[in-house]
Amino acid sequence: LRPQLNYLLGLFIGVKKQICDWQDYDQWTLKLYQEIELSHRVSLPFCMLSITDSLDINFKAAKIDANNKYSVRTNFVSSPIPNRVKKNRIRVGYYSPDFKDHPVAYLISGIFNHYDKSQFEVIGFSLNQIKNSAIYQQFENTIDQMIDVSKMSDSEVVSLSREMQIDIAIDLTGYTQDGRFNIFVKGVAPIQIAYLGFLGTMGHECLDYLIADATIIPSEFLQFYTEKIIYLPSYHVNDPANLKSDRVYSRQELGLPDYGFVYCCFNNNYKITPDVFS
Repeated sequence: LRPQLNYLLGLFIGVKKQICDWQDYDQWTLKLYQEIELSHRVSLPFCMLSITDSLDINFKAAKIDANNKYSVRTNFVSSPIPNRVKKNRIRVGYYSPDFKDHPVAYLISGIFNHYDKSQFEVIGFSLNQIKNSAIYQQFENTIDQMIDVSKMSDSEVVSLSREMQIDIAIDLTGYTQDGRFNIFVKGVAPIQIAYLGFLGTMGHECLDYLIADATIIPSEFLQFYTEKIIYLPSYHVNDPANLKSDRVYSRQELGLPDYGFVYCCFNNNYKITPDVFS
């Protein structure tokens, strides 16, 4: 009914991919790329990551979204972040709606045991209200403070973060579900870092760094990121307590032939494009 509705085309292609409807796929994606080249708001950045591996197109889509939704960094705070009172420990804030039964929570759960608590104070800001979650209770036991800010406005979260004098803010969400990027646009800490939940660029200057590795972001691709890259040997963390099973399955009990290559894919099916399938 409204073909020019903002973000409609990208969402339309995304839904087609969820049901593996590949009819006229190349035609629709070509139209999408053409619209992005014209700086039209046709796709959310998250949708683009599973549609194309073109860094140029993804970068442009992110910048279009950021420029339309958020002001540039020079104007993004109503007041500057106040000077810090010198403290004994660096205060690190993790911001996420996913301190629950979610991949991000399971991946990052072990990392908080490895902070040198004489040097760092770790505070979790839960952007969602979490109830009856064992892993959330685990975070409450390993993080210095867990604070439910789900009922707070963006401005209230920013004010609280500044009052607590967060030194380094880490966004675990990016352009994924329930993220609240506007709090970083307003400025919760003097250093703001993206990590784990979204590995594309946010296309906005409010984030200083993105934690990645040389496989995800080779040095020749830095031009497609507004963030500076902090390189780890591997960006990916896993809680070492989550050990793999020792059980060995036979082909027969799984209904597989005795010989032959077995293809497995544990991703959501919307990540399988015609090119990937081919």
